[in-house]
Amino acid sequence: MRRKKVFGQIRKELGRLFHELARPKECRILEGHLMLDHVHMGIESPPKFPVASTIGFLNGKSAIAIAIARRT
Repeated sequence: MRRKKVFGQIRKELGRLFHELARPKECRILEGHLMLDHVHMGIESPPKFPVASTIGFLNGKSAIAIAIARRT
């Protein structure tokens, strides 16, 4: 069973965080839905970056940011 991690103040800041993380990869988030325990996103990405690499980058960096935010 998934634990409900995305909530409260963290949830409010995630949209901005994802947009900031997408910028260096030259990606654009077209649509996003924050659920209680996961995120759905529509992303526009240039063909020079593999999709798995882009998603892995966003997933990893956002997980680190959430872990840091939860500590404070």
